[in-house]
Amino acid sequence: MNDSFEDRLGRSLTELVPEPPTGDLAGAARTWARRARRRRQGIVAVSAAVAVLAAIGIPWAVTRGGEPGGDRGGEPVKEPEVLSLECPANVNRGALPGKPGEPLRKGAVRAQLCPAGGAGSFQPPRDVLETGLDELVETVNARPFASPASSICPGTLGTEWTVLLQYADGTAASVTGGSSGCGWLHLGPHDHQTSGRVREGSGVVHRKYLDLLAAQRATREPPHVEVSLSCPTYNPDGPLFSPAAYDDPADLRMTHAVLCWKTEALTELPFQSALLDVELIALVNADLADRVTMRERLRGECVDPLRVELVAQNAWGDRVLIPGSGCGWFGTGEWFWQPGTKVQQRFEELIESKPESEIPLPTAADEPDAAVRAWADLVNRGDRAKADSLWAAEPTLPAPGVAQIGFKGSSIRRIQPKETPASEYSQVWLMEDALYWEEPATEVRNVDITIVRDSDDQPFRILVVADRGAASVGW
Repeated sequence: MNDSFEDRLGRSLTELVPEPPTGDLAGAARTWARRARRRRQGIVAVSAAVAVLAAIGIPWAVTRGGEPGGDRGGEPVKEPEVLSLECPANVNRGALPGKPGEPLRKGAVRAQLCPAGGAGSFQPPRDVLETGLDELVETVNARPFASPASSICPGTLGTEWTVLLQYADGTAASVTGGSSGCGWLHLGPHDHQTSGRVREGSGVVHRKYLDLLAAQRATREPPHVEVSLSCPTYNPDGPLFSPAAYDDPADLRMTHAVLCWKTEALTELPFQSALLDVELIALVNADLADRVTMRERLRGECVDPLRVELVAQNAWGDRVLIPGSGCGWFGTGEWFWQPGTKVQQRFEELIESKPESEIPLPTAADEPDAAVRAWADLVNRGDRAKADSLWAAEPTLPAPGVAQIGFKGSSIRRIQPKETPASEYSQVWLMEDALYWEEPATEVRNVDITIVRDSDDQPFRILVVADRGAASVGW
């Protein structure tokens, strides 16, 4: 039985992921996808929480690359190798398909956008690009050549990507770009020393690919994909987000979403979360379409320890992070969204439905300063009993009746004290010139904090806080 590419793709996705929950929103998204999409505008915002650098590799047959030119006329067209939708973890730029620096030829049958390293990775689109590929090739070949030897590039780190193209004759090609440094555009295999001829304008090619993918999606129905949502962790194991999710946030049209929040504290706390129901998602989609402000920061300042973020997924499986704050607004730096009263009230209800995360007591595996950070957080939570338990001696701070304190740590080093009581402990650390104040703040003090323990299997405790006088601060 000869399966089509779509059949094989559908089975592979089904084997990899569970069936998603059904609901009116996914159906509505498929209906909307049939309609002509208006010209997309804006600039994709990609969360750069610090992540693992994903990379590229595809199987290709017979030869690699090819000469510039059009389609192959009346020659028989054989079924191409299926292009993998999963981008492998390690890239060998010198082994990418194509010929170094040579223009791409027309006639590609499908293309895939994949991460290629840089300061942040991303979630590749789940659907390959199968329309407008000659237009994409023309955009690549029209980019002017660069002069790396005479160029001064900024030392910025950004996201890098590779577009893999496959042809009906089994050959393959690639084009690589990104937002690091000068954002050079590499055709075919290359190395980081810009070997071969490079071109300018990788951002133009990236934008063109996303525009073509959006146009293709407007004529097709979204596939059934897994619902994979979790709160951001800002580490290499955290969730990745898709550059194809939207350009204009009014077009996001999420089908699933999770609200994430946590109280900002000196101790790193995990996000708490709550799934948005179908009714609230519809309300958020309508509110986004109506209340987004492009490139204009909302006026007003506030101080709120609550950090709120929204992680959403659309019908195509694209995940997106909408960062926010406890001050009631969300945004990416390119656009801002102040939720309406109904949405804001529903968000507050979700947050208030769960108890606040507990401040964990330090363990033997934690660094010495963890005891100081946990102590300050517990004081501000009003849990004086737990806060006092982090002292190895009688607590001397805060003053009686003080419910809120401020603390800003400094460098810490291990010392060998000669005087008691610190000399009685086998491990002694000193945090020098930390800042401490009590609310309502009247003055900020410089303090030295001595932290001790007797063995590696014990957590650190605060021994003494020495006041070094008033601090000179500019805030």
